[in-house]
Amino acid sequence: MKRRMKLLNIFWFCVIGWVLLLIIYFPKKSEFGTIHAPPPIRSEISWNSILVTPTSQWHPNVQFNRSRPDHLPEETGNRKDDADQQKINTKPLQKSAANYTKRPARTLPEDWLEYYSNGRDVVRALWRGNVSSRMLSLRLQRAFQKYVDKNSYRVSYRSPQNKQLDQKQLEKQALLCQLKQHARVRVLDGTEEPFASLGWKHLVPSDHLDKLPGTPFRTCAVVSSAGSILNSLLGKEIGEFLKVKYKPDFDLFTGYEDRRRRSPSQPFYILHPAFIWSLWTMLQTNTEENIQPNPPSTGYIGIAVMMNLCESVDVYEFIPSKRHTTRCHYYEALRDMACTLGAYHPLLYEKLLVRRMSTASIAELSEKGKVTLPGFSKISCPP
Repeated sequence: MKRRMKLLNIFWFCVIGWVLLLIIYFPKKSEFGTIHAPPPIRSEISWNSILVTPTSQWHPNVQFNRSRPDHLPEETGNRKDDADQQKINTKPLQKSAANYTKRPARTLPEDWLEYYSNGRDVVRALWRGNVSSRMLSLRLQRAFQKYVDKNSYRVSYRSPQNKQLDQKQLEKQALLCQLKQHARVRVLDGTEEPFASLGWKHLVPSDHLDKLPGTPFRTCAVVSSAGSILNSLLGKEIGEFLKVKYKPDFDLFTGYEDRRRRSPSQPFYILHPAFIWSLWTMLQTNTEENIQPNPPSTGYIGIAVMMNLCESVDVYEFIPSKRHTTRCHYYEALRDMACTLGAYHPLLYEKLLVRRMSTASIAELSEKGKVTLPGFSKISCPP
């Protein structure tokens, strides 16, 4: 019995000893006297206040800088391999930071770079009526000079004998009178070669274009095919005009002959080349620089034709609005600033001349890309 009691006392003594040992060596007292267990060990990517080493040793109260993941705090200790452990721990973090900072920068397409570098500035200069070829990008300047040097049509320009016509900065009214005098519309009448030999005299209409029934039309619109006409919300406004000029899209001479044979009573005209080159001459006369010796664009030709036929002509997006991008036409995805500012055609000078002849405000040009020009029948000029 005594032996059993002795063994039981030894057993309880051992239990109490182990409990005291656990209390003394394992818990850690806080500043407030409460007892808590050591924090759990977590991986270093959680950015906790514990640094994990390859030996699974934990270090309490080590603060990490969350804003700089490639920075690790200095450790203190007597281990000889502390430096090696630090090197091991920082390697994946430095790699992550390097990957973040070396992301490739987003690059814009060439056409957009050209647009942002100077294309927008040229358009805004057009709104103000003050622009020159020196403002174009180097690419467009080289294209411009190439066509000037090439001179495919062997154009020879002579300044007019009338000094008033050769003034480069005529006022609006003087420009309109000059255009009325020198840009009267002319069409093929079938008597010129090679059309006379082809028997075209009976094909062309007998009445002159500006003598059609109903002329002069009261209101007309010339609508550009530029990409900036997309999403303009101008369809209703344009649809209210009596006549709207669109660019034809067909084989001209073959289609003309077939159409006239099928519908001889319908007026259908072909513009005379002399009329087209008279428009070019007026452009060069009113421009201080040498322009491209190539025919004017269909947009500029269409504006001149409608001024012959209408009392008032509203022109949309010939001078670009703020919707302007590098897109050439509303019906295709081709992008090139040359479609707006010119390379082959003297577009830059056409737009500048139209701007000088109009009284549109910068706000109207910016919002709608719209200018209003009077028809020849409404232009009063001195004798």
